[in-house]
Amino acid sequence: VTIPQDFLDSAVYPIRHAAGLTFGYISGVSERDVNDGKALFRAGSAPASSGTVTSMTTYSAINSGTPHFNPGIYSNSGTAPNARIAAVNSGGTLIPASAAEVTTNISASVVAGTQYWLGMKSDATSNANWVYFDSGAAAGSIYYKNYDYTDWEATITGWDNYTFKGYIYATYTSPTTYYWTGAAGASINVATNWSTTANAACGVSTGGAVPGSSDTAIFDSTCTNSAAIDTAWSITALNMQSGYTGTLTQTANLTL
Repeated sequence: VTIPQDFLDSAVYPIRHAAGLTFGYISGVSERDVNDGKALFRAGSAPASSGTVTSMTTYSAINSGTPHFNPGIYSNSGTAPNARIAAVNSGGTLIPASAAEVTTNISASVVAGTQYWLGMKSDATSNANWVYFDSGAAAGSIYYKNYDYTDWEATITGWDNYTFKGYIYATYTSPTTYYWTGAAGASINVATNWSTTANAACGVSTGGAVPGSSDTAIFDSTCTNSAAIDTAWSITALNMQSGYTGTLTQTANLTL
């Protein structure tokens, strides 16, 4: 894939995947084996920024029965999985008959640059799925526990391990700070009225998004135009700094 230089020069970092920020491994489909129990893969990459996981995705197909993708996220200790951070024990998304990506929602806080383990669990006996992977990973890249259909353990002990790079990744959101640059009296609900660059002048937009529920909105002295909260708005924080002389006119709900 060739990325144009003008995109690299003008992009707002971190660059987001179309479906959000991700970490893990998105490739391993050269080989497959049956998962009939639990499996945890060392994530092939760490999150680039701190944030909140919203879902996990794997590449799989039914081997027998009606298996579901019940994901788990674990911390790392040395070179092995350690403590459970979040897990779905049942009711995950039904795995398809033909090999394809399958996604189940899960929520967990993650820290930038931290190693995690991402896993899947079978529902019960005779409900098995194919696991797709690439070989050649470092020893202990997968920990597994065959024929165990109990809930995800609080800590991992006594599991077998092998050398697979499994196709599994997490999607997460990362908080962003946005600066108001809209025209006088303009709506907060317009992407071009915001910038992710501090001290951006009125009319300058580099963010391309309206601040959302995990973001911070700042009104500062660089652009003192008034703003209209005319649409229900949910953000983490609203910061009206000293030097901002505009007025926020609220005709819709604001949730902080």
